[in-house]
Amino acid sequence: PPCKRTQGLRVQAKEKIHEYNKSEMSATRQQAISLYRELLRHGNRFSNYNFKEYALRRTRDDFRAHKTLSDTAKVEALLAKGKQELAVLKRQAALSGMFRPDQEYVINMQPKK
Repeated sequence: PPCKRTQGLRVQAKEKIHEYNKSEMSATRQQAISLYRELLRHGNRFSNYNFKEYALRRTRDDFRAHKTLSDTAKVEALLAKGKQELAVLKRQAALSGMFRPDQEYVINMQPKK
């Protein structure tokens, strides 16, 4: 049987590993929350109601679907994908703000008679 000192060291080692995993998870959790908020913020910048609602609904649904995911590698992959999606969303929201649907941007030229 192992001595009390060895058992105590094992317990301490397990606690440290648990603390490390917990801090790693909280850092990843913070990244996910930050990404979520940023996606919602930029989704709200669409001028078209349907585009705005689609972006917000897709963000919420995707995050809810992966809420219980605990595999670190999969979470990191999803965060990377989310950052790419954020870049696309930023560009699309900026373009949406430049071209309002109530304005005409093509000049209709009438041929001279």
